Amino acid sequence: MLKYFSAFFATPKGRFSVLLLIATGIASIIVGVLGAGAAWVTPVQTLLALAFIAGALLIYATPEQRPRIVAIAAPAIGAILLGLTVLSQYFLVTVGAALGWIVAGTFLFRQQTPREVMQAIRFMRKGRYDDALEQIEIMIKRDKANPEHYRLRAMILRLDGNLGRARRDYDTMLNLAPEGDAGDAIRAEAYNGLAEVHLQAGRYDDADAAAQGAYQLYPDDWIPLYNLGLINDRLNRPQQTIDHLTRALDLRITDQRQRLLAHLYLARAYKRTGDTAAAQSQVKRIENMWQGLEGLEKLLNDPQSAPLADVLAADVATARQLMIDEITVDDL
Repeated sequence: MLKYFSAFFATPKGRFSVLLLIATGIASIIVGVLGAGAAWVTPVQTLLALAFIAGALLIYATPEQRPRIVAIAAPAIGAILLGLTVLSQYFLVTVGAALGWIVAGTFLFRQQTPREVMQAIRFMRKGRYDDALEQIEIMIKRDKANPEHYRLRAMILRLDGNLGRARRDYDTMLNLAPEGDAGDAIRAEAYNGLAEVHLQAGRYDDADAAAQGAYQLYPDDWIPLYNLGLINDRLNRPQQTIDHLTRALDLRITDQRQRLLAHLYLARAYKRTGDTAAAQSQVKRIENMWQGLEGLEKLLNDPQSAPLADVLAADVATARQLMIDEITVDDL
């Protein structure tokens, strides 16, 4: 439990949410002590609880989601506050109104996905990449400054094996990204995409440079750290692999498939440094991760994962061999 709390508190969002919880909790206790049964205590403590909930939502929301959350939450919180203060005799009515607004606001402010994008995704899933690209071209002609269109086109181009054009689209995303948090999120996604394109093409130094770009933007996100660990495994840089993947695991890699591969790369890195005991410890960690292995094998058999198959197929095969004792740490 302490390990998970430490990993949670290691991220800026985790620290902000814990500090917000502590601040509102202490304030609620102080109000309870000072008020000592006064009528205003419950409304104020409820306000503090609502402030924590709203603050936590804003902390974990993306920059694009925050205006939508504010538009939905502010009227609902206002209605509850009215019911706690001015309209206390109608408290249940105001709570019902708040809940009704949340439901209505969710539909009213939902983000609409353009028809062409939906159609492109359908074509992409069916392997009809030319048709998918045609739909995205319509969107780009309509809105050339939207980096999201280039992200989707780059994804389709990678599936179609056109890595050069995919790279140019990720570069375009970098150029179009606005300033601020929203732009940082776009830039990080573009850098991660560039890293994957270069990795797919076997350009490991270029992949490393791109992954470093994402890491500089989000040093407490496990995704760029995981990518750097994979790339440094390919570059035969064991200490860098160990540093990046240990940190990624501390930040809790959420997908068991990627956790399995992280332990595999760590085992190989420790073996390369001559620390066989540490390598064996990493192998022990993956011995029971059968769900992750099956997920990886299923993923590699999916036509939509063709770019991943070229990069990860040998690693997945190695993981299986280790798990069924066909090979040992000495064979890494």
